[in-house]
Order: sequence, then C-alpha cells, then structure tokens
Amino acid sequence: MGKLDEFVNKAKETVDVACKKTGKLVNTGKNKLKIAAVKNAADKDFADLGRIFYRELKDSTENSDEVKRIIEDIKAKESEIEMLEIEVAESKN
Repeated sequence: MGKLDEFVNKAKETVDVACKKTGKLVNTGKNKLKIAAVKNAADKDFADLGRIFYRELKDSTENSDEVKRIIEDIKAKESEIEMLEIEVAESKN
C-alpha cells in the first residue's frame, strides 16, 4: 500500500498545482475582459466630454459641474485600468 499511497499523494499534488494555475489563467482572462469594458466606458466618457465642450463652445454656456464629474469619472476609470493591468502583469510572473 505504500507505493499506492505515494502515487495518490503525488497525483493530488499535481491536481492542486494544475488547479492553481488554471485559477490564475481564469483571473487573468477576467481581468483582461474587465480592462476592455472599462476602456470602452472611458471612451464613452471621452465622447460625452467632447459633446459638452462642443455645446459650451457652440452655445457659450457654462457646464463646469458636468465637466468636472466626467473628468473625475475618466480619472477613476484610468486608475482602475492601471490596477487591473498591474494585476494581469503580476499573474503572468
């Protein structure tokens, strides 16, 4: 039974290692998808910001509160993208 137990233990260790690596790959994939989604959301915010500036220039109206909100939203998304990219880079190491 000694060799069978040793074989079973080695098999369990191998499965554990494989599961950990699979989990890292899944997390990396999820983070890459989330990065793409956040970038798309940031692109929408950039477009919104452009429309606001266009309205301000065209109609000479003041939209400073709305502009500040969108700029803060873009900054938050950029920070989130940076954190996710760092996490992806770390998971590759």
